Amino acid sequence: MGIMNNHIIRTFVSLTGVCLLLSCCSKDYLKEEQYKKLVYTMGNTDNVFQVSLKMNQEDKSLAYLPVGLSGTTTDDEDIEVTFGYDDNSISKYNILNFGFHEEKYAKALDKKHYEIEKNIAVIKAGETVGTMEIQIHPCGLSPDSIYFIPLKIDTVSKYGFNPERGNVLCQVMLENDYASQSEYTLYSSTGESSELQEPEGSTKMFSVTKLAMPTAYNQIRTTIHGYADKRDPEFIRNHSILITIKEDNSLVLEGTSPEMEVKRTGRKSFYDSSKKEFHLFYSYFNKMEKRTYVVKEVLRHI
Repeated sequence: MGIMNNHIIRTFVSLTGVCLLLSCCSKDYLKEEQYKKLVYTMGNTDNVFQVSLKMNQEDKSLAYLPVGLSGTTTDDEDIEVTFGYDDNSISKYNILNFGFHEEKYAKALDKKHYEIEKNIAVIKAGETVGTMEIQIHPCGLSPDSIYFIPLKIDTVSKYGFNPERGNVLCQVMLENDYASQSEYTLYSSTGESSELQEPEGSTKMFSVTKLAMPTAYNQIRTTIHGYADKRDPEFIRNHSILITIKEDNSLVLEGTSPEMEVKRTGRKSFYDSSKKEFHLFYSYFNKMEKRTYVVKEVLRHI
């Protein structure tokens, strides 16, 4: 019995030693870098990084473009990543995603719409992500277009960079308090309309879901009357209305095309901020159809 107990004790001590040895090795193993350290840009499979900009009255929004450091450990030094302009990536993106449908092509954001004061992102010591600041002026941009700032890594102060992640298409997406381009904003529309050319009392009810797009810090665009949205440029131009929200929550309505004349009717249109509802009262003359419609409509945020 004593011999068996001694054997058990010796086995336990041996196993304990092995466990301690493995534990020490594991700790040392985790301290060592297991992968090749490289700097890389962040984005989706097309190397697109989206920034959603909250438009404001000053027409000045800040975006931050990130870069990362691969591996299982951080570095004890700051790493500077210098960016340059990339002339080729947008054309490659367009061919890959849209082929010969040039009307859908993404555009390079005009340099009057953004400023990069310092084209360097710094990954601080002990961290794995750094950012570069971009100041963007979104006023005048269309929510129907794809805008990119095409950039590429020029130099890295330490290590190299992943060639498959050496460029990035920074996509500028618009948003305000009422709508967002990156996350489509839907409103349920209920209302009634009458045609002045029809006999009195021929009012028609309508109920439809509408897409709202931001066009300025205090303005959205959506379809007029009882029309549902269509992703067609001509349809959008001839069947949309711009709604501008003033400081007192009263609304200014205007058509998006010379083919439509939008006028205020008896009641003043207003925005109910507590319910996120637009109450619209207007008439519009459609020059193509040669008809005038009088409309009462409520848009409720879904």
